[in-house]
Amino acid sequence: MTQRLRIPGTLPPVTGWVARLFGLLWVSVLAITLVGVLGGAWYQLQDGAGSAYGLDTLGTDIAPDMRIDRVGSDEARLAGVRIGDQVLSVEGIKVPAGGPDNQFIAEFKRRAGEAGKPVHLLLRTGQGAPRTIVLTRSLAHGAALYAGSGLTPVSLTWASVIAGLLAPAALILGATLLFGRRRDAVAALLSISLLGIATGASFAGIFWRHHPEAAWLSPVLPAIGFIGLFLAIQVFPNGRLAPRWTVYLMAGTPVAFAAGLLWPSLATTFVITVVLLTLLAMVLRYRREMPEARRQWRWAMIGFVIGMLLLTAAALLYNAYLDHHQDFATALWSWIVTPLIVAVPLTIIVAGVVLSVLRYRLYDTQAAVSRSVLLGVLTLTLLAIFTGSEKIIEVIGERYFDESMGSLAGAVGAAFAAVAIVPLHHRLSHWVEDRFRKNLIHLRHDLPPLLTELGETSDPNSVALTVLDHLEHGLHATRGAVIAKGRVLAVRGIDASDVVLPFNEVAPARVGALSVQKRDPLFPLRIPLAADSDHLLLLGARPDASLYDRQERELLSDIAAPLAQALRVSDDRTRREATIAARFDRIERELRALRASRDLVTPAE
Repeated sequence: MTQRLRIPGTLPPVTGWVARLFGLLWVSVLAITLVGVLGGAWYQLQDGAGSAYGLDTLGTDIAPDMRIDRVGSDEARLAGVRIGDQVLSVEGIKVPAGGPDNQFIAEFKRRAGEAGKPVHLLLRTGQGAPRTIVLTRSLAHGAALYAGSGLTPVSLTWASVIAGLLAPAALILGATLLFGRRRDAVAALLSISLLGIATGASFAGIFWRHHPEAAWLSPVLPAIGFIGLFLAIQVFPNGRLAPRWTVYLMAGTPVAFAAGLLWPSLATTFVITVVLLTLLAMVLRYRREMPEARRQWRWAMIGFVIGMLLLTAAALLYNAYLDHHQDFATALWSWIVTPLIVAVPLTIIVAGVVLSVLRYRLYDTQAAVSRSVLLGVLTLTLLAIFTGSEKIIEVIGERYFDESMGSLAGAVGAAFAAVAIVPLHHRLSHWVEDRFRKNLIHLRHDLPPLLTELGETSDPNSVALTVLDHLEHGLHATRGAVIAKGRVLAVRGIDASDVVLPFNEVAPARVGALSVQKRDPLFPLRIPLAADSDHLLLLGARPDASLYDRQERELLSDIAAPLAQALRVSDDRTRREATIAARFDRIERELRALRASRDLVTPAE
């Protein structure tokens, strides 16, 4: 008799060969995403934002009605270009209805060639005869056109690219943080989904248009990302298949998206159906959750609500602002403001989801913020060094050698940035730690000298209690214990009777070699204080049930040797003082005995 297929109530953890396959897939998608995002950003820097390196370098702006609406350069004025002139063609290319589009600008750049070459415009004033105007492409003409806006073609391009990279950066950072929890099926799904969505929310489309052999990746990866996002939401946050029909919803979600591709007229119906069923499953599952599990939803809900409110409000307000401000400067700044309006709420939404899935790893958030600040400041500093040195080399070349040094300037700028990266990283790391992780600074610099002093002046129990107090305050350890010679020397946050001895483990290779025992509910972290299992520093998890990050573990490993030395010195000194005290006590007893015997003998004489 065949057994009925049993569907588990919770998605199984990602382990074994599935974990290895997922890791390989994740790394592949990350590589494709990074290539698309950074490659697209590079092409955008080369092509310019909008018409920054194209038509705007002629010193004129063409409105959607195919008329000149702004003249910036003296060359264009002297050539007879007037506001209101109708543009019939540019370098033989007819201006499309609705104004210059991306295809028109790309074709114009191809035909016009490099900067400095003459460009022919066919213009007509009113009902007059068409006339040909010859202008020269130049960034200086573009800067003259942008005068009064606070931007130049170069600054607009760089600012728009940086703003456009913020949204994919938030998605990739969230995916990376979730990848650290890839054993959790929900975290794994969300992680790879955010990578796919990052491809669609970036310059990747520009990159794949330049590489048509792989252009299919541009629509496929975002589609896979959104499908994975729906699947993760359907079992959010703990992977439970509740209600039971959620398993059929998960199986039908990719089918519905695929059917939408085959029958585009029904795509909206399929998507709305999946969304409504997903929301219904979330509501039913939330109502059945225990209060502790419900709290895990709140981060995602808070992030989603705040993010969507900000996105909606900013979009409505900015669209209203654009409707009432049709000037040229506002249009230029929209290339920077629009991606920022998307990036900031998206970052808040991603942060809420990540915090929720990581189950309140609030103490890890401090480390993540410090790392993010370090990377951000380091990137901006290196970018400033590269840009500044490149510009200086170009100015020197043009002034003293009367020629462009574009490639050489870029190489020298990259060399300066490469030389500066190590000392900058060292200095910025200390600055970030001092601003965001003062507890680690205190423990690293103050605790070892204190232990040395205590070893010379206090008993082992005082040394152990002092180090536990500092770790409790600095690392937020919920409990701790120090084991010496196979007995409990000191405890914090737990009764000494609750510490189960002995710890039967293989002797550690060295002092400070951390051992993580995740199955131990009391002391998952053990730091050996000697080459045996009879001398240990035991620490419990933090209040959010999380363990310690890399920097905190390195700190614990570093203070193990000073602690072991302080305990050894204190124990030796205590035993030596006890021996001396016992000897003095014995001598005093012997002296008292001699005096007593002398007092007894004297009267008899």
